[in-house]
Amino acid sequence: MIIAISGLTGSGKTTIGEKVAKALNVRYIYTSHKQSVKEIADVVKFTRKATPAFEKSFDARIVGLANRQDCVVTTWMGPWLIKKATARVWLYASLDSRVRRKMKEVKMNYSRTKRYVLEKDRLNMKRFKKIYNVDINDHGIFDICINTERLEVRQTVNMVIALSAEKDSRKFK
Repeated sequence: MIIAISGLTGSGKTTIGEKVAKALNVRYIYTSHKQSVKEIADVVKFTRKATPAFEKSFDARIVGLANRQDCVVTTWMGPWLIKKATARVWLYASLDSRVRRKMKEVKMNYSRTKRYVLEKDRLNMKRFKKIYNVDINDHGIFDICINTERLEVRQTVNMVIALSAEKDSRKFK
């Protein structure tokens, strides 16, 4: 069972993914450019400099890990690249909500955080289109799209678990 969760910056991928993995007692796979920088605000700079070869290698590591075990994967490209995903989940929220969520993490004011979120999203969309010819705004491959702004974390986690149980009942006996 592989649950692949994606969404724009601040949509709730990490929060939901961690809680789903814990509830199902499966491995949580999270890798991000955030892990490659000292300051969270440097993610955009790092992303600008990342080569297509680096990005493909980065993503291949994630896919390789996911394909070996039951897990929850929260990466931007996971749902597109993990062909054996049991459930593909897109999380979304308004820009305002995503900015407010990220403010604490990046330790910047609203205006600077908004610029950060918009630039990060823009760079990722451009990068994925160039490298994989994937339009991140096309959600046709997803089993479910969830508005995390309108639901509590617990409700979103329960929805993802219910979807996964429905799609892979052998894992929930």
